[in-house]
Formats: sequence, structure tokens, C-alpha cells
Amino acid sequence: MSITFPPLPILYAYIAQDIIYNKIHLFISGNTDGWRRALEKAGEEKEYTIILPGHGNPADRSVIKENLEYLDVVNKTLAASRSKAEYKAKLLAAYPAYGGTRLIDIYLDYYLKKDWAEK
Repeated sequence: MSITFPPLPILYAYIAQDIIYNKIHLFISGNTDGWRRALEKAGEEKEYTIILPGHGNPADRSVIKENLEYLDVVNKTLAASRSKAEYKAKLLAAYPAYGGTRLIDIYLDYYLKKDWAEK
């Protein structure tokens, strides 16, 4: 007796792991240039229509552009902020619907190194 299964449809899914987030604050631990390059490379993979982010729900390709824009906001906000509290407040105001707010606290407390003006 032979069992046959119907063929699975080809899913054009990009499994992004920690490179892409969907509506979750990105975990910033330093310079974002490498992350930007990885996102740009993912964006060049045109055959993928479904993006499976490492954090958040599956998405379409627009999530790559959203992540690049988020990194732009992070870089501008880091440059303009004089304290961790100011940085966090600006980021939360820019992305009020994003989850993962606790990630900001973690990376500000332990990973992101910056000479803040606050004493």
C-alpha cells in the first residue's frame, strides 16, 4: 500500500530571524550599518513575497522598508538625545503601536554604549 500526499505549494518565504522585526522595537546594540546592509540585501531577494520576521507576525516585503526607516529614526534620535529617557520617549512617540518596549530598556541598560549628556 502506498500513501501519496498532495504537493505542498511553493512558499516564497524569507526566514529572517533577528534581521527583520514586524511592529516590534528593534534591539539596538551599537552601530546600525551592518544591520542596514543585511536589510538591503534581503530587499534585493525579489522572489520572496512572505517575510517571516524573527520578532512579530509574518509580513509582506514592505516590512523591510519599515525596518530601514526605523533604523534612520534610531540614528537621528540617538544623535539628538541627551539622555536615555529622552531617547526612549522619542522612540516611543515615533512608534506608539510597536511592541517590545522592554527591549529598549534592556539594550539601553546593558548593550548600547553612548556618552549621554546626563550625569
